[in-house]
Amino acid sequence: MSKKIKVSLYTIADLGELKNLKSDYARAIFESLKDNISNVYCRDYKGNDPRFKKIVLGGKIIFQIIYLFKKFFHIRVDIYSVLDFFAYFKKDDANIIIFHPYSFRRTCQKFNRMGKITINIGTSATGRMISDMNKQEFLKYGFNFPQEYKADHLEKSLVSSKYIISQSEYCKSTYVKAGFKPENIFVLTGGIDTKKFKPGEKTDNVFRVLAMANCGLLKGFQYLLEAWSKMDLKRSELVLLGNPSKEMQVIFNRYKSFKNIKFIKHSDPIDFYHQSSVLVHPSLSEGSSRVIKEAMACGLSVICTENSGSIIRNGIDGFIIPIRNTEAIKEKILFFYNNQNKILEIGKEARKNIEKNGTWDNFSGKMSEIVSEIINKNLRK
Repeated sequence: MSKKIKVSLYTIADLGELKNLKSDYARAIFESLKDNISNVYCRDYKGNDPRFKKIVLGGKIIFQIIYLFKKFFHIRVDIYSVLDFFAYFKKDDANIIIFHPYSFRRTCQKFNRMGKITINIGTSATGRMISDMNKQEFLKYGFNFPQEYKADHLEKSLVSSKYIISQSEYCKSTYVKAGFKPENIFVLTGGIDTKKFKPGEKTDNVFRVLAMANCGLLKGFQYLLEAWSKMDLKRSELVLLGNPSKEMQVIFNRYKSFKNIKFIKHSDPIDFYHQSSVLVHPSLSEGSSRVIKEAMACGLSVICTENSGSIIRNGIDGFIIPIRNTEAIKEKILFFYNNQNKILEIGKEARKNIEKNGTWDNFSGKMSEIVSEIINKNLRK
């Protein structure tokens, strides 16, 4: 990439010595383009690099105050919109503007009018797709569908961009359905820290199925629970690790009488990966599941849905199944239960796959290639 090309990154991540769930992704974008990065506008920053700047003076303290106002005074404030409002007034001489994730609609539109190349990082399906799926699940299980699930501002942010880097083919399909040109969408999944997440020793002979998420209905745990309730497997247990939504808690309560189902609040997952036989991730809609990548890096076999955004090779380092398919979940769990000699073998393949295709170094290299390709496409115009 030419040194004359300047790139700016706008992100909701905390950076430098600070960290939130988006930090690793934003850092990897920075590393891939750092020779060309002129500005990084982030939610909060602690460090000495002058290129890093807070979008809002005060950083995350401001958003903690907003959260308290929302909680105690029921004021509707969208944090993404606040970041977009302040980002809009930034002066920026970069040629390429990258938004991570796709939540800076007005800012993106401003830079489009200025003739800059805008790239949105698509980290999930479109807002409309997520809302429709959520509504189906809420009504199916007898819950009232809340108004806040109906927002589609993320979809509007996506289609405001000139290019999208999507986390998965599934997400790309929803962007195309929303009207975005497929030739301007690139697919690149995020990475994982393979030094932190690595294989460990299982210390018992219990056949243990793990599912992990901060789970609402879209995580699909209800289908896993239904499948598990139809099996009677000796020396086995299902561990559900995470913080359930109020709707999922109602569903969890229906299975409290099952002695071989454990409901555990979210905690450090690494030991759970090491002590499990297989991870099941029955998500109905996902960008690219971090949980799946962590499990693969720990040498764990995986059963996941086609909408999970995984890099699983079906039948090699796990299984990919349709969404909402209780029988498919049951069938694949029984495969591992009846072929426990295959668990280690398939888990080793999962680790090899993630080492080759799922590291942050791999992500950064491909990110640089994609941005170079976008630049070349624009030079040819």
